[in-house]
This record gives sequence, C-alpha cells and structure tokens, in this order.
Amino acid sequence: MLAAWHDTELFTARERAALALAEAVTAPADAEAQERAYDAARGALTDDEISAVVWVAITINAFNRVSILSKHPVREASPKP
Repeated sequence: MLAAWHDTELFTARERAALALAEAVTAPADAEAQERAYDAARGALTDDEISAVVWVAITINAFNRVSILSKHPVREASPKP
C-alpha cells in the first residue's frame, strides 16, 4: 500500500505528513509542493522527526541512484513458504 498511500486511509496524519515530506525530498523540482509538504510536516512532526524523515529519504535516494547507475541486478523474490 505504500506506493498508493495517497489513495488510502490506512496511514495516520503523522504518517501521511512523513510520506509527503519524503516525496518532496525525492522530487524537489516542485518548490510549491515542497513547501506544502514541509508545512504539513511541521504541523504533525517534531523537528527531530522531520530531520529523520529528510535524512532517511536522502539516504534511500542516494542508494537508489547508485544502484541505477551501476545497473545493479535486482534479485527475484524468494518464493513464500
């Protein structure tokens, strides 16, 4: 459900604020969306939580970029027992 978090009510307001902020960090080209996400996060998260979300998103994005550029092969999922 994470990919469709916009379309579900399964996430709390705090979780939605964190997800929106993480997306804004991932796609910073839209400054308006970034401001809205940051403002929403300020209303739902502490300064430490905002910092954690931003750094986690940056770290995930960095690893994804390295993986994409290195053409790292994706392993097939193991069958469930």
